[in-house]
Amino acid sequence: MNPSWLKLLSSTFSEKAVPVVSDLLPQWIYCGYETRTIPRDYSWHGLKRGADPKHPYIVFQYTLDGEGLYEEKGRRIPLRAGDAFLTAIPSAHSYRLPEHSSSWTFYWMIIHHPTVRDRLIQTQKEFGTVFSLPSEATLHMLSAQICEQVVHGRYEDRYAFELALWEWALELERALSLIRSPAQGREQLLNWTRRQWAQRKSRTLAATDLAQAAGMSRSNFSHHFRKVTGFSPAPFLLQLRLYEAANRLRHGNDKLDVIAHELGFVDASHLSKAIHRHYRMNPGMLRRLLHRK
Repeated sequence: MNPSWLKLLSSTFSEKAVPVVSDLLPQWIYCGYETRTIPRDYSWHGLKRGADPKHPYIVFQYTLDGEGLYEEKGRRIPLRAGDAFLTAIPSAHSYRLPEHSSSWTFYWMIIHHPTVRDRLIQTQKEFGTVFSLPSEATLHMLSAQICEQVVHGRYEDRYAFELALWEWALELERALSLIRSPAQGREQLLNWTRRQWAQRKSRTLAATDLAQAAGMSRSNFSHHFRKVTGFSPAPFLLQLRLYEAANRLRHGNDKLDVIAHELGFVDASHLSKAIHRHYRMNPGMLRRLLHRK
């Protein structure tokens, strides 16, 4: 599985990490995408990087493959695919490629922007330093887009960049809050889907459209939707279409074939069968029942 955000990262960076410096963005961000294979060549200590305690910066690193190691306060935490860390420099921690690991592939972002940095320090305090994020998380596409835009100098001005960076920081906070509260995450995803549906005048929204809006592949989005809600997008979208059909039957005089066409059903017969399966009555009976209400 190769999500679209990973393809974007791969195309943005060569095999070696590429530090990013731009006159436009006064050294607010550096980012990279790399694979490490030699333990002695990859080891960082949070108090040995020459950082000014009065002006700390943030490191975010997400593991794509292999295994790394994060150490803090006597804890040794393996970092495998899907694991990430968010830490401030300087602070008493270290991360490295351990001797037993043959490789570690990851992307990273170093953030110096002062107000975003302060918000991320609060995020670290609230949610912890090491956590897991699914590969289909929206955050990764935002990461890939920021890196690609910075590397190629495509931000119109510093304000466009700051807006993107704030969106990234808040999306990280949102993703971690949803992991902490799965029920809240489920309802937010369903509400987001309802909003996407409401914005489509044709009411023919499909899982592919939702995936595109979320910046994911169709398969990744479907997997994410099922994981969060317990069911796939298709039956939920069908439910929305049937609710709309019932609303049209109650408040309008459109013929069934017109409603079927506008809601993406093959024909009136197709819609009629779907209504019968869902409401246990035919469209005529449903219209009369709703009119009485």
